[in-house]
Amino acid sequence: MAAHRNTRGVGWVGGCLIVFVIGVVALGGLGFLGFQKAMSQASEEIAAQLHDHPVILQHIGEITEVEQQLTKGPEHLTTKQIENGWWLWSIQGSKGSGLLKVQMITDEEANTAFKIVDGELLMGEESFPLFKKKEGLGKPEKPTVPEKPAETPPDPK
Repeated sequence: MAAHRNTRGVGWVGGCLIVFVIGVVALGGLGFLGFQKAMSQASEEIAAQLHDHPVILQHIGEITEVEQQLTKGPEHLTTKQIENGWWLWSIQGSKGSGLLKVQMITDEEANTAFKIVDGELLMGEESFPLFKKKEGLGKPEKPTVPEKPAETPPDPK
């Protein structure tokens, strides 16, 4: 008499596993689409806020594209800046292109989650501040106390 294998349990477990994997992929896809939509809205908002900014007009010209740069962020932003709402964006326009380092906050009065309160335009080795610190735009970072240089012992000659 041939041994009878019970494959019914394996089929049920396999079916549940397939449903689980499909669910995880679907949720991941929805999360990705949500993130893309938010970044698209942020890009549009940044372009709208900076379209007539003197620094942007001089160096970039008419803005044609603003895109989030997640991979280049660590090269240009400190951990403290990232924690304080700074983001890195590429910007292209009729005169040139560069990177935008901007600090953004949620402004409930203006009904926007992407209000730029500080920033600079990076073009090659040059950096152009977007705002003068004394203008008091938004909530700038708290000033840091400079570290005291280490005292060197006197030279025993």
